[in-house]
Amino acid sequence: MFADLSLEKRVLKDVIEKALKQACKRELVTHLITTFGLSIRQACQSLNLSRTAYHYRPDTTRDEPVINGAIYMLTFCVLPSILN
Repeated sequence: MFADLSLEKRVLKDVIEKALKQACKRELVTHLITTFGLSIRQACQSLNLSRTAYHYRPDTTRDEPVINGAIYMLTFCVLPSILN
């Protein structure tokens, strides 16, 4: 019985390590913390995610000027030439 549980644990860890991206793992860590009462350290360790990666939040404000410029170009330059 112990051997079966050990094998299942290794399989699950392998699947988690290969299949999930960090954003997904961050959500799962939060779920483990709220649902099972694990600490951040325990939840991150169980999903092979560093605590630094768990706390990382991307800075999307730097992308806003580029996105706004692309929207402007599409709206006022590209679309009018296509529609005419």
